[in-house]
Amino acid sequence: MRLHPDQLDTHLKRLNTTPIYFVSGDEPLQKLECIDLIRKHYRGQGYDERIIFNVDKSFNWNSISEATRNLSLFSSQRIIEL
Repeated sequence: MRLHPDQLDTHLKRLNTTPIYFVSGDEPLQKLECIDLIRKHYRGQGYDERIIFNVDKSFNWNSISEATRNLSLFSSQRIIEL
């Protein structure tokens, strides 16, 4: 589903948010504001940990898989950013 920046806040207030968000656009400030809004929403939902992956030409894609498999009974919910 495609959302415009002015629709994101309303979308996040609904109960059925999606687990993956892809943020893109020409305006860097607008993208950062949308990303911050998504982070704030999920922090309010109990996602305490944030893992950031910077993708470049030597990125090991298996590291994402390893990060998602490394869960325990007492681990916190995570936000994973690429």
